[in-house]
Amino acid sequence: MIYLKDRKLLFIKTGKTAGTSIEIALSCNAGRDDIVTPFGSFADELKRDEVGGHFPVNWAVNPEDEALACDKFRALKTFNKAGRLPDGKIEAFRGERVVRSHARADEIVDAFGISFLEDNHVVSVCRHPYDRLVSGAYFRDDAHGDDASFRQTIAKLLDRKKPQGYGHYYYNDTLVADTILRYEHLEEDLSALESRFDLQLVENLPRTKHTYRTDRRPAAEILTSAEKDRCYELHKVFFEAFDYER
Repeated sequence: MIYLKDRKLLFIKTGKTAGTSIEIALSCNAGRDDIVTPFGSFADELKRDEVGGHFPVNWAVNPEDEALACDKFRALKTFNKAGRLPDGKIEAFRGERVVRSHARADEIVDAFGISFLEDNHVVSVCRHPYDRLVSGAYFRDDAHGDDASFRQTIAKLLDRKKPQGYGHYYYNDTLVADTILRYEHLEEDLSALESRFDLQLVENLPRTKHTYRTDRRPAAEILTSAEKDRCYELHKVFFEAFDYER
């Protein structure tokens, strides 16, 4: 989640939709009074730092935790440059958080009140459910290239009562986003957003987490007919709301 206070712009991050890259680009437009939530990956924080994104700010309940995290991150960068720190989960961001990076709409309301959604311009991003499902499976599957393991991961992702990400797009079953960016033509949509809100986004958009997927065929070719049927059944609300073809 990122909140740009002066622009009254709130970005709600959804999974496997280039959300990390978008957050990095948005953080390049952030200042000390905005909210920038931390990532869990040291590599992603390094990427944000490299492109000039604002360090996570106003994410901690206790300001001392935030200051300590900043000091720890500087130390981690020093270790990393010396080749003594393997990539992995970052341990700098400890302490109680006001809100997390992948905060749902209800979590944001709990933290800031319903007016925070109503009075700000809410932005999120969507992706075809087939592609999001396949991308999520590759991200979670430890046995890349093992079809049996991959199918098991797909089955787990489809064994849900509500579609993945529903709580990010909807609050009390009402779509909360004023602008939905589409993964399929992200740069075009980001260009429109940056023109409207005087932002610099496309030039700061990195690629993150793109090495997990080994099979680059279209998701509709990777999934079986039964998997696509179940995906449509589970995510029908997204197919209809975001006008995706089955």
